[in-house]
Amino acid sequence: MEKKQKIRFLCACAYYFPGLKYSEKLLRKEKDFLEKLYWKRRHQISNKNRKFKWTEENRNKIFKVSEFAHAKYLEVIQKIKDLEHNIIPIVNNYPNYCIKAILYCGMELANGDDFCVEICSEYSLKKHPLEIDDWKLNKELHLPWKNLSYPIYCLLEEHKMALDEVIELTKESFYIEINIELE
Repeated sequence: MEKKQKIRFLCACAYYFPGLKYSEKLLRKEKDFLEKLYWKRRHQISNKNRKFKWTEENRNKIFKVSEFAHAKYLEVIQKIKDLEHNIIPIVNNYPNYCIKAILYCGMELANGDDFCVEICSEYSLKKHPLEIDDWKLNKELHLPWKNLSYPIYCLLEEHKMALDEVIELTKESFYIEINIELE
């Protein structure tokens, strides 16, 4: 039997909750709804990937997008390293800091909707500076093809985008968000 937890304070919610029991019910329904959306999207991606045509042109498009994503990922790493170097005089009075850099990709779907997905994120803390494995930087991933970049690996293996959506990405589809938190 699941133990119920009472909610005393909700800080990041756009709803008005008239009471604790009602708020627990709404949060549970919202969680179930989001989980259904997640599995529906994952199923949709699996179906699209099964129907994907493996032509030489499509394979080349994937490698081209992989190059764009890899260049942007290297930019993320460089920006974090630059921030680590430049933030040292500022954070001496703080016990800790966190630099979080997120690589996103976005595109417009055929029906006119905008689609945005978080590809990967990297962190740097005062006590734990950024450490990146060589396989992420050197494109040493071995999926069905060799030499794919880490961001494309994240998109495909984590079922964030379908193959036919990935080949439509351009250099402008990738962007970076950086957050700095001082504690």
